[in-house]
Amino acid sequence: MKKILSLLTGIGITVASMPSVIAANAYDKNKTIVVTNHEVCTKMAKKYIKAYPKITSPELFIITSTCEGIVNPMDSGLGGGFQMVLHTAKNPSAHYINSREKSGAVVPYQSGNTPQHIGVPSMLAGYQHLYNNLKKWGLKPAVPWTKLFSKNIALAKKGVYISDRLASVLYRVKNNQKYLNITANKFYNTNLSKFLTQIANNKPNAQPFYIKNSLMNRILNEELNEIGTFITNNDVANYKVTEKPALKHDILTYMAHTSALPGGGFLQLLGTSLLAEAISKHGYLTTWTDIQKFSYKIRVLYYMYSLEPHLKAFKKKEMQLMLTRDVPILAKKIIKKLSQPLPTNIATKIGKTKLPLSRVVNLEINF
Repeated sequence: MKKILSLLTGIGITVASMPSVIAANAYDKNKTIVVTNHEVCTKMAKKYIKAYPKITSPELFIITSTCEGIVNPMDSGLGGGFQMVLHTAKNPSAHYINSREKSGAVVPYQSGNTPQHIGVPSMLAGYQHLYNNLKKWGLKPAVPWTKLFSKNIALAKKGVYISDRLASVLYRVKNNQKYLNITANKFYNTNLSKFLTQIANNKPNAQPFYIKNSLMNRILNEELNEIGTFITNNDVANYKVTEKPALKHDILTYMAHTSALPGGGFLQLLGTSLLAEAISKHGYLTTWTDIQKFSYKIRVLYYMYSLEPHLKAFKKKEMQLMLTRDVPILAKKIIKKLSQPLPTNIATKIGKTKLPLSRVVNLEINF
């Protein structure tokens, strides 16, 4: 049986999101790995694993993701959304779950970074989807919905210690002052604590946040309108999490999974596949010099950068063809040019695949 490797922006072997990474083997606490962006959240996950030995990866994700919305001021709240690759030992297939924020039905053009660019908040919808579909994925809920949020409710109310410098910066923002205790260097979010309490007390399949004209739905809509967005309560009520089979590809002794959508995950998969091709067929690990290895990897990055602006033009079948047909061709091409200067223009082809939007522009790779 091949080992599983998941590739996604902000990635984990079993579950991934933008704010946190989790790699977990459910039902075996000795093989559970949790990685987050804050020590407090990692320790919280450890406590849950100890209290609920059969806790599942999606449940751990909900806990740690919520935690990071408390401890990281730049991610304050539940965040805009996430995307995930989910693989379970009981199910050979992998699932790509898209719970990213989405624009409303009416989006007037507005250049620049303005409130009009805010999408439908989708984090909670994703949490619901994960918890409500555990059994479908061959998993069994180990933690009651209300308990998933209990420690985070307490954390938001109690506050989190922050550095002197961060406290000083946050204090300069007038709206933040009510959340700060400068003497103790603690950051509170009592509003989030109350909101999480409401979420915990509501059923996971009937969050009023996404029910049209419910009190919570109306409050959200009023707050969004106050800052100038065009999101309506219809947009929020109509939001749906999507789920598709993940894109799969063999890489050495691994089965790699990533998003079925064109994006950063596929770029990582392409780059990893090119490196694996050099290792398995061209003596990368046994005969190459350090300079040759460096030159090869820089050129792999060059093709990843070249492909990035064109990704949305490709469908899943075409992406799969790049991995199976074009990677061997491209690897040989790169190897032949290891001693030559790096091109300064964006590539026009990946193997036999033409980049449909290609144009001659200067390519700058920053290190």
